[in-house]
Parts: sequence; C-alpha cells; structure tokens
Amino acid sequence: MASETELRHQLAEREAKIARLERINQALMQRIEQGSSPQLNGVHSPFTAFQHAAVLAEQVRERTRELKHSADVSKQKALAEKMLLLQNTVDNLSQGVALVNGQGQLEVWNAKLLDLTGLSRRQLGLTNDFQACLMRSALSQPQQIFSQTRSEQKLLDGRTIAAERHPLPDAGYLLALTDISTHVAYAASLAESERWLRAITDNVPAMIAYLSANGIYEFVNRGYAEFYLQPGQEILQQHITEIHGESGYQRLQPYIAEVLNGDNVVFEITETNIQGVSRHLLKSYVPNRDSAGKVLGFFVLNRDITERKRTSEALRQANILLEKRVQERTAALSQAKNEAEIANASKSQFLAAVSHDVLQPLNAARLFNGAMLDQSLSPEVRGLAQKAARSLDDVGDLLRTLVDLSKLDAGALAAQVEVIPVDAVLKPLADEAEAMLASKGIRLRLQSSRDWIITDSALLTRILRNFISNAYRYTPAGGEVLLGCRRRGTQLEIQVLDTGPGIAADQRKSIFREFHRLPAAEHEHAGGLGLGLAIVERLARLLDHVVDVKSKVGRGSMFSIQVPRQQADQSSDRQARRDEPSVIPNTIQEQGLIGVIDNDPAICQALESILSGWGYTVVLAQNREQLVAQDFWQDRELRAVIVDYHLGADFGTDVVTELLQQRLSSAQPAVLLLTANHSQALQDQARELGFELLHKPVRPLQLRMTLRTLFSRSKSR
Repeated sequence: MASETELRHQLAEREAKIARLERINQALMQRIEQGSSPQLNGVHSPFTAFQHAAVLAEQVRERTRELKHSADVSKQKALAEKMLLLQNTVDNLSQGVALVNGQGQLEVWNAKLLDLTGLSRRQLGLTNDFQACLMRSALSQPQQIFSQTRSEQKLLDGRTIAAERHPLPDAGYLLALTDISTHVAYAASLAESERWLRAITDNVPAMIAYLSANGIYEFVNRGYAEFYLQPGQEILQQHITEIHGESGYQRLQPYIAEVLNGDNVVFEITETNIQGVSRHLLKSYVPNRDSAGKVLGFFVLNRDITERKRTSEALRQANILLEKRVQERTAALSQAKNEAEIANASKSQFLAAVSHDVLQPLNAARLFNGAMLDQSLSPEVRGLAQKAARSLDDVGDLLRTLVDLSKLDAGALAAQVEVIPVDAVLKPLADEAEAMLASKGIRLRLQSSRDWIITDSALLTRILRNFISNAYRYTPAGGEVLLGCRRRGTQLEIQVLDTGPGIAADQRKSIFREFHRLPAAEHEHAGGLGLGLAIVERLARLLDHVVDVKSKVGRGSMFSIQVPRQQADQSSDRQARRDEPSVIPNTIQEQGLIGVIDNDPAICQALESILSGWGYTVVLAQNREQLVAQDFWQDRELRAVIVDYHLGADFGTDVVTELLQQRLSSAQPAVLLLTANHSQALQDQARELGFELLHKPVRPLQLRMTLRTLFSRSKSR
C-alpha cells in the first residue's frame, strides 16, 4: 500500500513539472511572436539571453525541489553553479529586467535594473509588491508601465528610458528597461537638421523636390508646393501622376527615364500652375546614387524662365524682322545696330543705377559707424560697434558679389585689369581661409611670391576663394591645403592643392558644368548645387585666363589658373609708387576745409560727422544750385572736394569739372569721386581728370588714408 502511494506522489510531481515547463515554453513563444520594440533596435541578443536564463531558472527551481528530498552533495553543488550562471547571465544584460510572478512578487532581476530605476538592493529585497516599490523609483511616470505595454520614462539626470511590459500566461509579467538616451538625442539632431534644411530650401528662389526611383514625392520646398498645390493639399508620398496628371507624366517620362539611367537632365517645358497660369520652366533632374552607384531617386530643380523666354522670343522676332529689312534695305542694318548699342548702354546704366541705389544706404551706415568708432566709447559699446563694422563689410562684399554676378549674366561685367603684386591677393586670401580650414582640422600652407601679375584682383580672388572652398569641402580632417604659385614662361600659375579623395578622369571636364556634382558629394560632402566651378569658368573666360585641374584618385587634386606676369623693372617702379602713400600720410595734418557734394542727406550727414571728427571743417551741398550759392568754392583754403558720381540728373564729374574751371584761385583742391559704378570707362575718365576714385560702400579707414595720400601728393608738388 505504501509503495502505491509513493508512485502516485512521484507521478503528481512529474505532471506538475511538465505543466510548469509548458507554461514557460508558452511565454517564450508568445514573446518571440510579439517581437521587440522598434525603439530598441540592436537589443535582441540581451533579451534572448534573458529568455535562456528564465528557462534555466525554472530548471534550477525544479532541481531545488528534487534536492530537498536528496542528500546528494554533488547535486547541491551543481545547483549552486547553475544559480551563479543564471545571475551572471542576467547581470550581463544591457537592459534592466525584472520577472514578476502572478502575485506581484519579484522573482528575478539584475543590477542594470537598479541603475535605471534608482532603487537599491535592500528595497527590492524587502518588498513583496514590486509595483508599489516601482512607484517610489526615479522613473518620471512609473504608473504608465502598468497602464501601457510600452512607455518612455525620464530620469533626473536627463536620461531617457524605454519601458516594455510583456504579460506572461500565469498573470505575471516581464519588465524590460532600456536606456535610449543616445537614440533620442540622435532623433532630435535629425529633426533640427531637417528644420534647417527646410528653412534654407524654402527661401531659395526656385522650386525644389526629391522623388524616389518609383516616382514618389519624398521632399518638396515651399516654392514647389505653391506652384502645384492648393493650400493644405498633401504631396508627400504621392505619385508624380497625382500632381501632374497622366498626360503631364507622359510628357516628363522620357526625361525621368534618362535621369534614372544615371544622367543629368536639363530641359525646358511649359506647365500650368495651380492658378491656371501657363509658365515656362527650366527643369534640371539630378540623379541620387548610393555608394555602389545605384540610382535611388532624383532631385528636381525648377526655375521659372517665363520672362526670360518672352524676352528671348521678342529678340527672335526682332531678328526675323531685321533679316527681312536687310533683304529690302541694307541701310536699315546700320540703324538696327545703333539701336542695339543704345539698348546695351541703357542696360549698363540701369545696372549702375541699381548698384548705386542698393549700396547708398549701406555706405551711409558704414560711415556713421566709422564716426561712432572715432568717439570715446565704453569697451562694451566699442566692441559692438566693431562687430557692426565687420558685419557691414560682409554685407557690402556680398552685395557687390551679387551685383557683379547679375552683370555677368547680363554681359555687363567688365574686367578691371591692373598690375598688382600676387601677394596682395594670396596673403589676404590665406588669412581668410586659415581659420575656416583649421576648424575642420586642415592645415594651410602658403607659398608666397614677389612676382607682379596683370589681372583683375577682385575676380581673381573670387576664383581662388572658390578653389579653396572646394578643397575645404572635400579634404578630410588632418589633411593639408597648399596655396602657392609657379612660373610658367610669361605666365604665373597660381595653384590650390588638397589631399582629398581626388577626381576621376572622366569627371574632370564635366565638373565645370552647371549643377554638376561629384558622386562623393551626394552622400559624403552634401552641399551646394554645383554652380561654383561653372562661375569660375565664366570668370576665367572673362579675364582671358586659363583654368586647369589635375587629380589622382585617392591622393588629391590641384586646381590652377594661369595669369600673365609683369616684367621686373616695371613692377619695381609700381612697387615704389605703391609703397609711397604708406609712409607719407601719417605726417599729414588733418585740418582745413573739405567740401562734400551728395544728393543724399544721410550721406552728407555721415561724411560731415566723420570728417569733422578727424579735425576737418566740412561744408555740404546736395545739388548744383546749393554748390553755386556756397562761398566755399572760391575759398583759397579749400583742400578737397568729395563728390558722388550720381547727383540726380547730373554727374559728379561734370559738376566738379565745370566749377574747377570757374575757380579763381590757382591752388586747385583734390577731388575724390565716390561711386558704385565699377566700369573701366569711369575709372579711365577719373584718371584723365586727375580725380581719385573710391567704390561704395567706403570703409572709414580707407577714406582717411585716401585723403592723407591726396594731401601728401599736393604737398610734394
């Protein structure tokens, strides 16, 4: 009878063991089917380890019950080793884990749980209610753990914790805590980058979009959306046929096929905007490749050239009309030529007037700022004024560049060639570039030269600045950029060498085309639309200089431009004349009478403020009538006249020349002409009249040194 009871008892224990193993197996299968949280990419291995540890724990408990009825010492030792293995496995998990049974009691946990909750071992050891214990932890909202299967928690030290609660079949649950602070910070960084990208593209005067290889819109800027969409209409994740319609898509399909084949595509097409107005667009499709060269999608850049097209069409019609007239009367050709020359002169005058109107208020601001810097200021105010001066200088340079580029497009920009020392271009450019390159860990080396060159210094500086900008973009940290020159017969070759990735031979000509970017630039050095070298090529052609590029893939590139050299004896004479003003002006006394002629009251007030601050007596006139009415014009002590080139309907050169002829005194004042007109013709005219010329906006120090130079010349005579 006793033997039968013992058999029944063993059978009951085995059935209970089988039931427990089935319950654990069911929980593990449910966890595998659910998968892990998408927020916790990369943490599957620790959880798998924990699953293994949970099964191991159940086996250890089972063995423990068996050992209660056994005195086998070796089996107890094996149990201790398994318990130690279980704890080591759980403690090595990157997640904080807790296994809670159906009664809310904590059965298994690891040290990472303490770090992520702020609880102590003592707190966990004394509690029979894990939920109540967790409510006293450092987690920001622990109650969400029990109301939601997934939640995010904050710690006082700023860390972000992802909490996942996985129910188990016996009414218990598994809690996994993961530190996702790095993921959250990275997501915030991406969001900020996207915000800046959006702000930049929305303010670009063009329509920009990006489509996947399947024709799905993934990005559009504000200009693109306003052209094609009603307010509030959604475009992202829409197919191109949803925006252009089936017929519009069929018109674009040949170009789309071409760009998906890996080619840059530029074409013109007429489309109707959302208001129903027909506009002529210049479209550029640029493929986007991955590192293996596969086309993932393409960029779209639309520019509205309707007005330019209308002008072009008008010119075409005019040419047809001229051809007919030529056939009828050859005499009409001469008349048409004269009209074209007049139109071109009017265009140049218009650009000069625009330059004057744009730079005039900036010129006044710069002069007022210079006058303020001459006052007694506190260190804080002086620092702010100096920053304002630098900002005004930057704005002036930018406006001049934009005006010059507009003139270049209009064919109204002329090179102002002069003989200059090459170091006058290289040294300021090196000073400017050194800080920019150093910020990326790139070393700049300058190889100076005493040679003199024949060029336009401003346009040459712009070309070299673009070369250095490209070197900065493509040279990795720790690399080196060399700015130097070599003699090539009658030419001086100015070179910019970098240690970047180099350019493949089949890409070296195409990089000078508009909107062409190297494959590496599309993913590793993103930035720009590929216009820089196209502008370089046009400026070099304007200067009649030769631009070249040499490169070796994996070692770096060299961009160069050849500039005519000046003979040594002539450049030495020019050097002596150039050096003269730097010694003499400091000995000149700043006193005497100066007349200011400018039709802008703000400029007059600014010049009066800054000149009187230097010690001069200033008399103002805003037009010819005020000038004639002033007695100062016949004053023998009149030392200089500062006159604006544009005086309403009059030109400053004409006004001053006329009044100089009427002056009774034999001592003629120096004349300083201020203008925003950069034409070579005006410079030649000023040189013939003996006038000094300064371009707006004028720097106060530049004005002061010019006056000293003028007075030193008159004193030497």
